[in-house]
Amino acid sequence: MIWARWAQTCKCIHVGLSPSLVAKIGSEAGLRAPVLEPREGLHDQTILSCALLLANEMDKDEPSGELLVQSLSNVLAVHVLRNHAGIHAPRLDRHDARLEGLRLKRTLDYIEANLGNALSLDILAQVAASSPFHFARGFKAATGHSPHQYVIYRRIERAKVLLRSTRLPIADVARQVGMSNHSHFAAHFHQLVGCTPRDFRNPV
Repeated sequence: MIWARWAQTCKCIHVGLSPSLVAKIGSEAGLRAPVLEPREGLHDQTILSCALLLANEMDKDEPSGELLVQSLSNVLAVHVLRNHAGIHAPRLDRHDARLEGLRLKRTLDYIEANLGNALSLDILAQVAASSPFHFARGFKAATGHSPHQYVIYRRIERAKVLLRSTRLPIADVARQVGMSNHSHFAAHFHQLVGCTPRDFRNPV
C-alpha cells in the first residue's frame, strides 16, 4: 500500500499491486517475487511519482490511457522488488533490451493501423513476440520513446492530417485517433504542437 501525504489538506493515494502482477513482472525481469513486509514512514520519490501519475491518469477517465497505466504499473513493480525486497536484477545485455528488424516494423505498423483503437502494453508485446517488461525496454531502446509516448505522438500526427485535410468536427477527429476525451486530446495536442487543434486548423 502506498500513501502520499501533503502538509496542508491531507490527501491519500492508495495504489495496489496484485501479487500475480508482481510475480509476473518479477519473473520477466529475472527477479524473485517475495512477500513484501509492510513499512511505515518510508519516503520513496519514484513510488510517489508513479502514484501521482497513476492518480492523474485515472482522474482523466480516458480509455487511451491504459497503455500508460500498464507501463507505470510495471515500472512500479520492478522498482519495489529491486529497492524494497533486497533483490538485485541481472543486467540485461543490449541484445535482450533491443527490439529491431521485422519485430520492430511489425509493431510500428500495428500501432499505425490501430491508432483509433485501444492499445495496451500486453497487445503490443504480443505483436512483437515479447513479454511486456522486455517489450517496453526494447521499444524505448529502439525508438527513444516509451510505447505510451510514441502512441500519443502518432495519434497527434494523425490528428494534424485530419484537421487539415477534412472538415470533421474536432471531437470526431479526437475519437478517430483514439482520444475520446476532448480536453485530454487538446492538452496533448497543445503540448506537442504548440497550439490548440482549432488554431492549427485555422491559422491566423
